[in-house]
Amino acid sequence: MYTAIIASYFSRKFYYENKLASFCGVYIYTAIYESILLIFTQVIFSKAPFFSVFFRFILVESLINSAMAIPMLYVVKWLNNEYIRGI
Repeated sequence: MYTAIIASYFSRKFYYENKLASFCGVYIYTAIYESILLIFTQVIFSKAPFFSVFFRFILVESLINSAMAIPMLYVVKWLNNEYIRGI
């Protein structure tokens, strides 16, 4: 919840125009969120080794989400201009 609040705060200020900030922000927020989720599941179930899962899955998933954030930024801009503003 806190990472979503921080992400929405920064998205209003930086993400709309800057593609590098969008890429880095999504990468960092995904890595933080998934790491917190992994820590909680490891405390509860203690099945997966932390560093193996972190380097093999979380960082790769963060990279994929960041790469998909750039095309989605164009889609959101287009939808904003086309349907909300009526331009």
